[in-house]
Amino acid sequence: EETKRHEELMIKAIQSAKQTANSLAEETARTRASCAGLDKDLNTSRMLENSAALSVKDVEEQIAAEKARATEAQESLRAKLADAESRKVEIQARIHSLMEEEDRNQKDIAEAENTSRQIQKEEGHEVTPDGVS
Repeated sequence: EETKRHEELMIKAIQSAKQTANSLAEETARTRASCAGLDKDLNTSRMLENSAALSVKDVEEQIAAEKARATEAQESLRAKLADAESRKVEIQARIHSLMEEEDRNQKDIAEAENTSRQIQKEEGHEVTPDGVS
């Protein structure tokens, strides 16, 4: 009878071990499925990260290109401004020169008119402020 009892205990222990093994197998299957889902999520995240890194790189390259264009534009505008300033100085000098020439011409004309009036007086002509009458 003790053997029978021992066999029953062994059968119960085996059945309990089978139930535990089945439970562990189910838990292992769930864990593997969860791991597969996590691996898939990890791969998706890595792809998004790589895509974001490429986007950031593209944006950085665009920023660098825009900075280079801005620098070129600034240099071009500075050169144009320097040229305009140079031309402005030349034009101002030319205007000043023309104004001095105009002043000399006005003086020469006034002197010539005075000389002409004097000659007309010496010749006996009646001289008005506008010239001979």
